Amino acid sequence: MLVMSITSGQNTAKADWNAAAMQWAERFSSQPVKFSNGGLISIWANAQVKRYAISPPEYSRLFITYPKFKNGGGVNTVLRNLGKTAPLVVYLSGVFGNAEDDFGFRAVEWFASRGYHVLVLPNAWGRSYLEREPSYDPGDVENEAKFVLAAIRQGIQAIGESQVSRVELVGESYGGFLASAVAVLDANSRKPLIQGSYTLISPPFNVLKAIANIDQIMNETDGGFRQRCVGDGYRIYRYFAEMLLASREAWISSELESCGSALLVHWMQDLMVDAARRLDRMRGLGKAPDAQRNLTAFEDWKSKLRFETVVREYTPTVYLKAMRNRRSQTLTGILVNLPREAQSRVRIITAQDDMLNLGAISCNANEFGLTSSNLIMLPWGGHIGFTELPEFQNFIDVIFTQQ
Repeated sequence: MLVMSITSGQNTAKADWNAAAMQWAERFSSQPVKFSNGGLISIWANAQVKRYAISPPEYSRLFITYPKFKNGGGVNTVLRNLGKTAPLVVYLSGVFGNAEDDFGFRAVEWFASRGYHVLVLPNAWGRSYLEREPSYDPGDVENEAKFVLAAIRQGIQAIGESQVSRVELVGESYGGFLASAVAVLDANSRKPLIQGSYTLISPPFNVLKAIANIDQIMNETDGGFRQRCVGDGYRIYRYFAEMLLASREAWISSELESCGSALLVHWMQDLMVDAARRLDRMRGLGKAPDAQRNLTAFEDWKSKLRFETVVREYTPTVYLKAMRNRRSQTLTGILVNLPREAQSRVRIITAQDDMLNLGAISCNANEFGLTSSNLIMLPWGGHIGFTELPEFQNFIDVIFTQQ
């Protein structure tokens, strides 16, 4: 386990990861490895989280209005109002995530049970967000961050300003990357909304590299291997049931273990295809074949679709900006813009075998320009896979203990 001490200049600040969090990470790193395959634990965790969609926690919908949605409309979010004075956790979903889905419901369960109001926001690549037809493309982090801040203001108003003691920001996966941009925008404003920490769980350290890694897995699991693993719907349900019952790699069949990455990509590509088709209709691009008119052409297009292609062809403005300023697509390139007082509030937890960050993680302290020991890097755990291990509940306890 690596707890990175990040410094800038001569000043230092108190580490945001408290002693209890660091002790938890040490214990986690010294225990026997339950999953040696980062892709397998990632898809295993996605299966585990489905139980929250089957039996959602108590919540209400909060419609967030925003002028950059079509006709000045808005989007539904998830709100858990405790009805008393308490801190508020604002949770940013991962790529393709909607507020009312398994990860969003898990966030409500995690934080409401620990005494927090919870506001769950959808991801800009998700169906519920794209249905509202924003004037900007998904991946436009600056505009996405502005929406988040507008949503936080409306969330506070809905709960009651006097009932919100402070605001904490939590993001998973791409939501963690977006959280860094929200932190910078808010901390540099005249009246910041977020007084608590910025907690980033399995964020991509380099978005362009993460996209390349996803596409590489798609290429490797294409064709016969993908067909063998995915097959018909029955096989998917059988794998799903097997993963739900397993708690470690040793309990998973060799057949399923060999198909872990293919299953993960199958799930992600379906969401990617849905996003590309919606963007195609919204922007009138005419690049996505109509499945009802020509199923063969559609299936061929779908099989060749890659994340880099979606960004380049369906969000061209975002793509061009990224190519002109690659540093803006890195976590470090964003976080260096935090004011010094806010730098100590950043806390990141990830794993060395996270498929998004393979070949992208840098341990160069000077790149971050932060002032705290803010990065816990676990030796294993995949992409958010460690979050569904029972011991992670203890970690949530120690970092979100009420003061």
